[in-house]
Amino acid sequence: MPIKRVLFNLFLTVFLACSQIAASAVLQLDAEQGRIDLQDSLEWFVDERGKMGVAEIVADTSRFKKVPKSASYPRSTDPYWFRLNLLLQEESSTRWLLELAYTQLDYLDLYSRTGKEPWRHVSTGDSQPLSSRDVRHPHPVFKVPLQSGEVTEILLRVQSSTSIMVPLTLWRDDLFVTHSQDMLLINGVFYGVLLALIFYNLFLYPTVRDSIYLWFALYLTSFVLFQFSLDGFSTLYFWPDSPVFADRMVTIALWICMGAGLKFTQLIGKTQQFLPRLDHLFHMLSLCCFLLAMITALFGPTIVFSLLPLMAIFVVILIPWSLYIAWRSGYRPARFALLAYLPQLPGAFLLVARTLNWVEPTFWSEHLSIIGVALSSILLSFALADRINAMREEYAKAQRQFSHQLIKAQDNERKRIAVELHDGVGQNLSFLANALKRLHRQEGCILPDSVDEVARDAIEEIRTISHHLHPHLLDKLGLVAAIEAIAERIEEQSGIQCIVSMDETDTALPDGAVLHLYRIAQEALCNAVRHSEASRIELTLRKNGSSIEFTVEDNGRGLSDDATTTTGLGLESITERAKLLDGRVNFENIIPHGLKLTISIPDRVIE
Repeated sequence: MPIKRVLFNLFLTVFLACSQIAASAVLQLDAEQGRIDLQDSLEWFVDERGKMGVAEIVADTSRFKKVPKSASYPRSTDPYWFRLNLLLQEESSTRWLLELAYTQLDYLDLYSRTGKEPWRHVSTGDSQPLSSRDVRHPHPVFKVPLQSGEVTEILLRVQSSTSIMVPLTLWRDDLFVTHSQDMLLINGVFYGVLLALIFYNLFLYPTVRDSIYLWFALYLTSFVLFQFSLDGFSTLYFWPDSPVFADRMVTIALWICMGAGLKFTQLIGKTQQFLPRLDHLFHMLSLCCFLLAMITALFGPTIVFSLLPLMAIFVVILIPWSLYIAWRSGYRPARFALLAYLPQLPGAFLLVARTLNWVEPTFWSEHLSIIGVALSSILLSFALADRINAMREEYAKAQRQFSHQLIKAQDNERKRIAVELHDGVGQNLSFLANALKRLHRQEGCILPDSVDEVARDAIEEIRTISHHLHPHLLDKLGLVAAIEAIAERIEEQSGIQCIVSMDETDTALPDGAVLHLYRIAQEALCNAVRHSEASRIELTLRKNGSSIEFTVEDNGRGLSDDATTTTGLGLESITERAKLLDGRVNFENIIPHGLKLTISIPDRVIE
């Protein structure tokens, strides 16, 4: 009697199970079909107790309902059960594969059986090592042995602490191989572009010594690692036997990516200069992102996962706004950075929407972000190149300012020393000479003639040195008279004929410009006397349209072929002083003999 009852119960269970299978939807397959989206054929329910097994599930399948149109499901720690019945109509040697095109699911348990065969169980997920999978692939892929004329029942148990998506696709194995190869090629192109940009920026850093290139390289590296992990490649190639690390790496890389992106924007947008208050916010947010990355590495993604989409939305809005402010403030590289940021927006919003289960996973939701980052990274290279140009301009401007200040300080120091020599040492020598003369007249002392001669020579030398250090005649009579005095003195000392032809233009020039022109004339005449072996020097100062031209022309030997316009300290000083006047310098050899120096400066120079 007990044996009969057992057999009766077993028969009843099998009968009810077969009736339930017949009553449920059965997806009929044709061997000619290569790819089948299973979303419309799935049934599901939530195991709120979290302890139901296959036997209990099969005993009562009435709890299953039709799945929603989307493959995204509300975030929950309770297990989700999915049910699917497949029927292969014709005999075929084709093998079939079931792909779940989402990698961030902690636990996956697939139960399958055909007819009355025992259940086949495969347990995998990102909490399991790669060896637990049926097929070595970035996505969870299961083998589905189908037999013609027999219904194959599939139960899938899904559990995850983060977002839950179950995009199931049934593939014919040959088409799945082709599809996988195409996806590898597409991903390889994008990853190759990003890796090339990473190494390029790391290569540039030792040259430019600007930390922005390191932050940009860290931003790209963390994004590549994030996308690489999201696509399942990091588990496949980097850490197949470290499921805990692989599970956390997606969230860790995304936090680092946002932190590095904020620091990069802080530097490329010069928030410290244009938005000082916002600069502190950028600094705090980036530190917060790096801190959350550390928390994720230590305790897993669950504890801070709810903050991830909120922070992502905030960052996506904050970055372009700060770049726009910097651009409107006149900082040119921010324009390229803002334009480069635009291709990232669709992918970033789609990524956030997918994380929040607002959209289901598709090719675009999986890859639009990496496409956008690849395009924006190429455009950002223009922003960084323009930043180099801006840095060069700033450096040149700072160098000009420093040169101006240095020359001005030198001129002021020369003036101070000249005044002290003239009014101090010169006056003392004059007093000493007069005292000696009075002593000679009053006491009848006989002084050697050499004493009086030495005193006169010392006084004259002090006056000459004082005049060279600072031309007092320039302050009293102006530029033309001061240059004429130099020319007369050089003509007396060297015998070189000096011709001065100048308009009275110094009244239109500020004192600094007048002094620079005087020093240029002084240096040009001294160079001609020392090096040119000339017998004639002509100096000309004329107003030519909106500029003032100053020329010094001699009939000497000119510049040698291997000499440059900056050979020697004298010519360097001339060139530097001309730059301070926003002028242009031209050194030109005159055929057959001679050198012509031409300086053209605007008629309204700024000291």
